[in-house]
Amino acid sequence: MTTEGLRYGLRVSVIAARCDPGWITPGGLALAGPRYFGYEVDYLPFGSAA
Repeated sequence: MTTEGLRYGLRVSVIAARCDPGWITPGGLALAGPRYFGYEVDYLPFGSAA
């Protein structure tokens, strides 16, 4: 399911997995990091404490 399909009240399960190390380089995050999509948050690796 993509974010466009999410609706209030839907029950979903979330699965997380580590990504290829190339995606967490400055270039990778510029291409597909949270800020690219307009979120004003920094990337937080899976398994990290918030």
